[in-house]
Amino acid sequence: IIVSSDAIETGSGIDKWCYKISPDSGYTCKDSTELTYEAIFNKENSKATYTINMYAIDKAGHESNVLESKVTVDEIGTATNPYRIYYIEDLVELSNNVNKGTTYDGKYFELGRSLDFKTKGSYENSERTNYGNINGVNGTETLITELTNTSGTGFQPIGTGNAFNGNFDGKDYTLSNLYVNVTDKQAGLFGLVGKSGSTNTIKNLTITGNVNKKGTTTGNAGGLIASSSASNLIIDKIHNQVNVTIGGTSQFAAGILGYSENSAKFTNSDNSGTISGGEVAAGIMGKTDGGGKIEVDTCNNTGNITTSSMDTGGILGYLIGTTYTIKNSNNRGTITGLKHVGGLVGSGGQSQTGPASGIISNSHNYGEIVSSTPTTDGYFGGIVGSVPRKSKLEINNSSNEGNIGNASGWVGGIAGFVDTLKMDNCSNIGSLTEVSGNSIGGLVGALGNSNGAVSNINKSYNKGDITVKNTNANLYPRASGIIGFVNGDGSSIMLNSGNYGNISVTSNSGTTGAWGAFGLMMTLSSKNIVLNSFNNGNITVSDSAKHKSYAIGLVLTSFNSTSNGNATINNVYNTGLVSGGNYANYSILYKASSSTASVTNAYYKSGPTGSNVSGTTSMTDADMKQTNPATTSGLLYKLNNNIKSITLTSIDSSLAGYTLDEWVIDPSTGYPTLKSFLNS
Repeated sequence: IIVSSDAIETGSGIDKWCYKISPDSGYTCKDSTELTYEAIFNKENSKATYTINMYAIDKAGHESNVLESKVTVDEIGTATNPYRIYYIEDLVELSNNVNKGTTYDGKYFELGRSLDFKTKGSYENSERTNYGNINGVNGTETLITELTNTSGTGFQPIGTGNAFNGNFDGKDYTLSNLYVNVTDKQAGLFGLVGKSGSTNTIKNLTITGNVNKKGTTTGNAGGLIASSSASNLIIDKIHNQVNVTIGGTSQFAAGILGYSENSAKFTNSDNSGTISGGEVAAGIMGKTDGGGKIEVDTCNNTGNITTSSMDTGGILGYLIGTTYTIKNSNNRGTITGLKHVGGLVGSGGQSQTGPASGIISNSHNYGEIVSSTPTTDGYFGGIVGSVPRKSKLEINNSSNEGNIGNASGWVGGIAGFVDTLKMDNCSNIGSLTEVSGNSIGGLVGALGNSNGAVSNINKSYNKGDITVKNTNANLYPRASGIIGFVNGDGSSIMLNSGNYGNISVTSNSGTTGAWGAFGLMMTLSSKNIVLNSFNNGNITVSDSAKHKSYAIGLVLTSFNSTSNGNATINNVYNTGLVSGGNYANYSILYKASSSTASVTNAYYKSGPTGSNVSGTTSMTDADMKQTNPATTSGLLYKLNNNIKSITLTSIDSSLAGYTLDEWVIDPSTGYPTLKSFLNS
């Protein structure tokens, strides 16, 4: 509401307004041609009727008569009448108040305009000194210098000892050039947010600048929030461009939220800032371990994420004992870490509060995945680094296009290690190069299948080449087009899946373990089913030590007299060249004497023997490329005709609800592929 200047008898135009709210003893003057009630009432005024006395001063220094006005002010800080922030000073005062103990429980704030810490126009008075020595260097300087001098601490986060327990709406404005540089404190625009039992919302804000958290003990870091204790934190339409750096190896950093103690929901948000350092680093949220629920929908990361420590992810870093969902989200930044590294999630793990259960859908990684320092116990995946034992992952309609390089341990185009997995309609086209370690897979490095778990992979494929170079004689690298290695007492089921990528393994591994290259998978699991699947990639092993190496076109089940795996294989084929295994070379399957295998309708191009069990058929290249679906000698006819005689539930009851996909000719290879792959 603007007080009209027409009622003022002045000769040369209004220069300033002076006012007081009775019974205040003195007037406050503002340089302005107009006076608004919003400029008069501050964050401390509560609901009441006030008497305002005001007068104007013109440019010649003439004073008008005093006007009196009565105004009723609604309660401030409500959803309909929020505290409004117009100046940088308002943010400083909010920070001071919260850090002194005013937590604004359930109150609402909103940004009234875009603000820039480096621009004088964003301050009410950028030269003021009444806030003291905020940044801790050079004594007291002007406010704009205190907040932007990079030799000092900069802006003090809102909530360093006490939590901000309100709500904040940026109204789609931008807060530019935030500078935070603190030691052993929570670091971000907000330090601590929320408390147990609270729901806090922060939304509609773009932030730029730099946040640096130094020290090795207390405090996490985030461009928006360092840490949240809210029972439910809601983040919507936050666009972080703040670069975040954190020291030490036991803290957590992310573009939006460093650490969440409980549940958090992120929607329509993104990070483009560079995130570096800490034990955990991620684009959207670093770590949670409170047993709550984490929801991510339509969030993206383009910033590079780097840590030399444990868990690193483009979207989420480390989740312990937490259920989480990620959908419609992507990463395009380069993700670099030491042990648990993924394009979307570093690690979805387990704690005493219970196993994690993650669901990822319609989400993709385009960024490169890199090991900061190769280690034998690393976990690297294009989507997820690791999902440890007793934890579950469900992933569908998702893909990885980023290359994975210089990594070792458990490495997969989609996931490095998963205990229990359900995968549908997923793909990897990123290459896995210069990798080594225990198991490497075009889709999954390894499946745990503990406690009788059943893992399923359906309508998924790998097109990335896999190149393994191992110089550690104590490591036994196992590389496969789909699953590098399957262990445990559970079951693994693969149907409607295929590998196009070439697999090459070079190693000097010793005599006590088996290793090699496999078109689809190597397994020790109790039950293994492979249906309606194929391999087109070449399988090459180079065994300089001449020890127990294998080259197998599709599946190896068990590799010694003490392991008891079994396999059921039906309606499959291999066209890849198979060579170099010192212990065994087979075009379809190898089984150890202690295991059992049933092979039906398995076809391979002329080369090594199909299997050491019956059920395989050698075919000419011409028949395998026969395009006429009615030609009975052609592979296309055989594969589709076989489907008619396969009843899935008679093979295993867990296949109820699944169907076998139709085969068509792939114009890029000339061989049959699954119809769903061409449609994707």
